[in-house]
Amino acid sequence: MSHNNCILTLLDLKDKNITFSENWMKDVQINGIRSKVISGILSFQPTHCYNCGHLFDSQIIKHGFKTSRIKMMKLSGFDTYLDLKKQRYKLICTLCQGQRKKTKQLEADFCILQESAYLNSIDI
Repeated sequence: MSHNNCILTLLDLKDKNITFSENWMKDVQINGIRSKVISGILSFQPTHCYNCGHLFDSQIIKHGFKTSRIKMMKLSGFDTYLDLKKQRYKLICTLCQGQRKKTKQLEADFCILQESAYLNSIDI
């Protein structure tokens, strides 16, 4: 089992689009409390326009990342956070000429987090 699968299992995350680097956990001070911060990246390739449903070919433009800090359950008695860098896309549809940045809709569609953790997420 790869370290990616081990971390996904440990945090009870179902989304296979989340990846973790080799240095995936750090000890940091957050509000004066020693905490564990796990860093991950959520990236996937959208397949269709969310306005009209038209299939994309090469009209998908990556538009940077947005990081959210999600409070997870304690590990070994330490407060634990998931810093999740979410890929943003600028979607340009040739059929409906729709152009918009998708953030919350894509998160809801593709990122399956524990509901309690999702409700505790904050943008940093």
